[in-house]
Amino acid sequence: MTLTLTTQPPVDATTRLTLDDTPVSALTSTAARDAGVQEAVIESVRDAARDQTPSAFLDELEDTVTATERDLPMLALRVARGDKRAALDLLTSLRTLGQGRSSLEDTHVLPRLLGLGSDSPTIVLRLTPSFIDGELSRQQRVDVCRWIATLATAVDVRLVGTHLQHRRLYEAHRDTLPVSRDDITPTTGTPIDDVVDDALETFSHDSREVELLHRLTDEDAETLPYTAIRAGTDVSRGRISQCLSALENADLIATYASANSGKYAELLPAGRAFIDALDAEIGRQTELQDAVSGVLDSSDDSRVPRTDTTPPTPAAPDRHRLSPFHRVEPLARWNATAAAASAPENGIGVVDRPVTASEDRGSPRWNYDQGRDRLVVGAEYDNPLQYWVCVARALASGLTFSEVLPPERLDEDAGEFAALLADHKDILRDSRCLGYLPDDVEDGEALRDQLLAAEAHLCDLTKRLSQEDYEDRDTFRGVVTREALGLAGTMVHLLDLVGVDVVREVRLPEFNRNADDDTIADLARTIAKGAVIQSRYGHFAAYRQLFEPRDEKQPRYGPTVDAADPYGELIGSFTLVGDLGGKQSRVATALREELEGPEHLRDDAPEFAVPVDVVEDTSRAAFAQTASEVLGWKNLRPTRETVSTLRLFLETPYDAAEALHGLQPEDDQRTLRLGELRYALCTLPSDRLLSWEPQSAGAILQALLATTTSLTVAEIADRADVDRSTVYEYRGLFTALGILEETDGGIRLSLPFQTSAERGQRIVPDVVDGDRLTTVADRLADHLLSVDEYVMATLPLGMADGPPDYSALLEAAPRLSGWLRVLEDIVTDGALLVDGASVRTSTSTLVGPRPAQTPLEHSQSGGAAG
Repeated sequence: MTLTLTTQPPVDATTRLTLDDTPVSALTSTAARDAGVQEAVIESVRDAARDQTPSAFLDELEDTVTATERDLPMLALRVARGDKRAALDLLTSLRTLGQGRSSLEDTHVLPRLLGLGSDSPTIVLRLTPSFIDGELSRQQRVDVCRWIATLATAVDVRLVGTHLQHRRLYEAHRDTLPVSRDDITPTTGTPIDDVVDDALETFSHDSREVELLHRLTDEDAETLPYTAIRAGTDVSRGRISQCLSALENADLIATYASANSGKYAELLPAGRAFIDALDAEIGRQTELQDAVSGVLDSSDDSRVPRTDTTPPTPAAPDRHRLSPFHRVEPLARWNATAAAASAPENGIGVVDRPVTASEDRGSPRWNYDQGRDRLVVGAEYDNPLQYWVCVARALASGLTFSEVLPPERLDEDAGEFAALLADHKDILRDSRCLGYLPDDVEDGEALRDQLLAAEAHLCDLTKRLSQEDYEDRDTFRGVVTREALGLAGTMVHLLDLVGVDVVREVRLPEFNRNADDDTIADLARTIAKGAVIQSRYGHFAAYRQLFEPRDEKQPRYGPTVDAADPYGELIGSFTLVGDLGGKQSRVATALREELEGPEHLRDDAPEFAVPVDVVEDTSRAAFAQTASEVLGWKNLRPTRETVSTLRLFLETPYDAAEALHGLQPEDDQRTLRLGELRYALCTLPSDRLLSWEPQSAGAILQALLATTTSLTVAEIADRADVDRSTVYEYRGLFTALGILEETDGGIRLSLPFQTSAERGQRIVPDVVDGDRLTTVADRLADHLLSVDEYVMATLPLGMADGPPDYSALLEAAPRLSGWLRVLEDIVTDGALLVDGASVRTSTSTLVGPRPAQTPLEHSQSGGAAG
């Protein structure tokens, strides 16, 4: 008979009870009403009486199960003789132990009855936070713990809870429960749980460090500059630095430096998990101070803010209203990296991946990578006006002019641009369509002031819109939208002129809920219009040359088109990301259609076109770029195997970036270990693992990732909260894919455990280790199909007169479509072809007139992306 602290309940427990804020008498009554307990009591009494005389058995009963004003020993003796009425009376009496005139000591009769027999049933007690933090007094909790201790002498008790719950229970009632600190539940083996466990031991819930973590969790980007952190607390700079250093050493946050705005702190997944654990178990104890934005704050006047002071905190933020007051917010580094990697160069990426809705859906997002000279801006898309106002504000913000375009860069470092600004403003105005450039602008500082004033004017317009200060709403909205598009276009062309790469992210957190044909068409029209305005042929703005309908805006200069190269380019890239509900192909198609004919061509339009790739399939190259960038912050390098494994388990670069973001920086540069990749994957929610499969697949994979030992089918089912039949189904599929290994102890994932014994070992899935696509497809067909189906589906894979064709296999097993697309990025023997054509969507779209002689790369598209 034992008391075991555990995080996982056994599958075959006799019964399951809950430890909450109910007293021991109510707990006893609940247990006595349970059918499993009732059956165990009767069996225990009968088993104990088998080898005893009635008098001896009655003596034993009178020594162990007496209760106030109840003749329980005689009832138990009658039960042993087979008296059914006595059994009913005994069970009824047990329900009222500890109530009325019955003493609390009488409640111990129930566990003692369970201990009479030789069998040892298993009883699960599920520990909840309310047991410690609820309405029970300390003495009432002691009474419950004494009852549990008695129960543990009679049966096997499994006290199920988290490590923190067990630790707090032990600290509060170590004198009553038969457990030691060594009995406290170890973590489940997931490295992130180990980090959380250490943090729980280190930081109290009301510590200054936890307060700082709460402030980071309250930010949409989970990132704050040190200036904002300092402004939001009354402690010294030294104490703040000490707290941040402690959090960084505990692997809860990471810090990084920006050239002109100092250091930033960003929350890591373990930090988020730590706060979640505290909030779930204890509840939030510290009132958070008002958030401040430091260098990201906007002005405190009544306009839409444009500069750097703290706004008044709204009493109740409402993300469904577009108030006239919004801050430019940071975009998390990993998010910015994923946005850049998810789009082709000078193209548009469409990514079906849920994103979190912002606290304020009208706030722009901003991130600058100085090493790559790349600016990523974006916002949630609600309508054309709202999106382009946000993007224009982010592009023309004080942040951009302090970190990306300081006056000295415009004057001294921009080369050709500085000369044009000084002597040929007419060319900048006409060819590049740079607005806000009067003749008296002579240097970078004056240009900066003009553009900041333009952003302020845009803010004034949005204020008027929110206050209904207009004659006609639709007309005025058009004015605001054109102003925003103009300012955004000017900023993109300016950034391009000085060599800055620009990425625009379009966030769609609620798209799937609201998407219909009209919504998709409006979105495509909005992005296509902006993309054409932000394109060029040489130094000539494509929109003005090809489509400008206004007489007063007709170009004075035109390009001399090179017949051998009549192609311009989209400046930078766009990434559309959100829960698209599988509609990414519809969105991509709508974008291509809009780009092919956004407006009527001018009659005398020059003969050049702008090719724009619109991609909806993720390539391995995008994962490699993501891994290289994010790991670079950590002083780590990816390998071919780690990139392939990321692609094997994840659908988008956003998932890869978020996973790798959870790693801590290393002091010395080295390659990423496969065991560390297991840890990174553990930081993701299960629905982002194998997301092209039903969610049960991701839950099973997460259970296999979050362990340091092999697991049985029953253990996997229990941890993944799925049926065993589902585990058997995926065991076969994963084995065919080479993802699983069978061991004497059960099933394990083909990745090293995060243990010292397997550190550095090369354990990889077969498909990562040089498998051919045809070989893997054959194994999958053998697993999923009948013999006859297998023969017909796999014959085209071994065609002697051409490349393998997968159409028959996909027709017989449609569920393999997602897997084969993933495997195509990983294995070694060429493209995934169906009826002779790549399943990768053709992406090339031409904006403008189609040249008479079209080079091959722009006249057709296809093949594997990346």
